[in-house]
Amino acid sequence: MTGSAATEIRFGQIDLGSSGDLDSVFDTILKLLGSHCSRGFALYQHSAFHDSPQLIAQRETAAAAEADRLYHKAKKLLFDNREFVEAVAHALAENGALISTDICAIRERFIPSAITD
Repeated sequence: MTGSAATEIRFGQIDLGSSGDLDSVFDTILKLLGSHCSRGFALYQHSAFHDSPQLIAQRETAAAAEADRLYHKAKKLLFDNREFVEAVAHALAENGALISTDICAIRERFIPSAITD
């Protein structure tokens, strides 16, 4: 989803080639909602064969809302850190690969660490 968010920020349009990513996101969210009760027990998936159509619809609606929330959060993070992300992308394009110290050096230019006493 972050790739789709980055494409939307950079080019002003939704990435239509990300359906596999979206399938994976929805599968993960549905699992968290149904099996792991990440939003409480109301959407618990007791059994795929015994869930009512209403429960399935509620779970899918909740998953869509959560995916939307996460997408907007990813867009905000990317937008708020756009200069840093673009600097990393530029360095990666120039060098072909980056190690953690490269990324930390770029980060220091855009996101200085807090000064401690």
